[in-house]
Amino acid sequence: MSGELLQCYNRGCGQKYHADKNAEDSCRHHPGEPFFHDAYKGWSCCNRKCTDFTEFLNIRGCTVSKHSNIKPIEPEKPVQSIPDVEIVEVKPVQPAMKRPPFNTPMTTMNPEIAPSVKQNISVSSENTTNANSSEVTVGTSCKNRGCTTSYEGPTSDSSTCTYHPGVPIFHEVKLDVRQDNIYGRKKMTTSVIKLSPVRLYANLVFPQELGATFNIDIELNGVIDVEKSNVQMLGTKVEIKMKKAEPSNWRMLEYRKSSEGKAEVETLNPNDLAPKVEGVDLEDL
Repeated sequence: MSGELLQCYNRGCGQKYHADKNAEDSCRHHPGEPFFHDAYKGWSCCNRKCTDFTEFLNIRGCTVSKHSNIKPIEPEKPVQSIPDVEIVEVKPVQPAMKRPPFNTPMTTMNPEIAPSVKQNISVSSENTTNANSSEVTVGTSCKNRGCTTSYEGPTSDSSTCTYHPGVPIFHEVKLDVRQDNIYGRKKMTTSVIKLSPVRLYANLVFPQELGATFNIDIELNGVIDVEKSNVQMLGTKVEIKMKKAEPSNWRMLEYRKSSEGKAEVETLNPNDLAPKVEGVDLEDL
C-alpha cells in the first residue's frame, strides 16, 4: 500500500502523493473557498484576486500542511424557491353590444368654442355685411374655396375663377375614439351637430361662403357613447370626437347594410353542358 499514489483534494494543490512520504509541509494549498464576483476571481483565505481565469488557477497556495485524500465539504447551495404556478384566467368572449335602432333620439351637442374664435365672431358679422354689399373694394380676396386671387378693379370681372365647390373633410381614427374633422369657417350660432349611439347629424353654416352649408346625416359603423363624446369648434375646422362604446375596429365611418336575401347561386342547365364536354371513346382506354 505504501507504493500506491493518492490524490490530494486540498484546494489549489491537485498533486498525487505517497502516504508514507506525506510530511507536514508537503502540501501548499488554499484552506478557504474560491469566490467569483463580477469580473474578479480569488480565494477567501488570501487577498489576491485577478480577472484572468488562467492566472486565478496559478495563484500559489497560502497555507502549508499535509496532503489529504478527503474531499472538502462543499457549502450548501441556497434552496431556490419554486414560484407558484401562474393561473391564467381565460375570460369568455363577450357578445357584441346590441345595436340601437337608427331612430334613437339624438342629443344636440354643445360645442367647445375656442377663445380666438369667440373674438372673431363680431368681425365675421361685419365681413358678412360687407359681402352682401354690391360694392367690392380693390384688394378684396376671392371667397371661393381654393382661389387666392384678389380683386384688382373692373378688369377682374372678366377673369375666370378656379376653385373647389365642395368642403374638405379629413377623417382620423384612434384606438377607442373616432375623430372626424370638418374644415371651413362656420357660423357657430346657426350650426347644429347631433349625436345618437349610432347616428351623426351635422348642419354647418359658412357665412363667408355666402351662406353655404354642409350637411351630413349618416348611420355610424359602430356604437358610441354620446355622453363621453364632444365637439370642438376651432378657427378653421370642427372636431367631432366620438367615444366608442366597446373596443372594435371601424373599417369605415358609415354603416352599410348588407343586401337582403341569400347570395345568388349560379345554376346550370344540364342541356347547356353537353356542347362543352367532348365525346370520349371508352374503347380507346
